[in-house]
Amino acid sequence: MNERGLHDKYTVTRNDGKPVEHPVFILSPETDPAARHALEHYAFFIRDTNPELSQDLNKWLREIRSRNP
Repeated sequence: MNERGLHDKYTVTRNDGKPVEHPVFILSPETDPAARHALEHYAFFIRDTNPELSQDLNKWLREIRSRNP
């Protein structure tokens, strides 16, 4: 079955055992160019409020793009 659109596909748990309180959306940047684009925008958006995460995301994206141009 090819499910399209927004649907429950993954079960997400927290590493600390606490419940996930809100719905989450999973991105697969290794295989999805749109996910890479979305993460690039997210990294830009948080660059002032969370520079470490922004830098980590940009580094990860560079690594992915080097494997998947």
